[in-house]
Amino acid sequence: MSALEAWEDAPRAKTIDGCPPPHDLNADACCLSAIMIDEFNLDRVAQYLRPGSFYSSAHGYMFEGMLALREQGTAIDNSTLMTWLRDRGRLKMIGGSGYITE
Repeated sequence: MSALEAWEDAPRAKTIDGCPPPHDLNADACCLSAIMIDEFNLDRVAQYLRPGSFYSSAHGYMFEGMLALREQGTAIDNSTLMTWLRDRGRLKMIGGSGYITE
């Protein structure tokens, strides 16, 4: 399954009695940061997470990019992820390159 197929098939967060489900944006960011520090962490979490697992769509797009880069055999770093997102018109959607380098 490609990263795009995983993104399309991933469950989306729904509301519970009109409220968002429990979430932790910092935990999402920590997971993505761990992958950026050591891309082999992606192998550890990919069996449990999908792009739709992240509460923030920005984090989901970033995770989708990381999965796609891994499939292509490309190193996962700030530069390659920014390029991947920019080429798909998603870099601005996540808040620009500054969001990735935070």
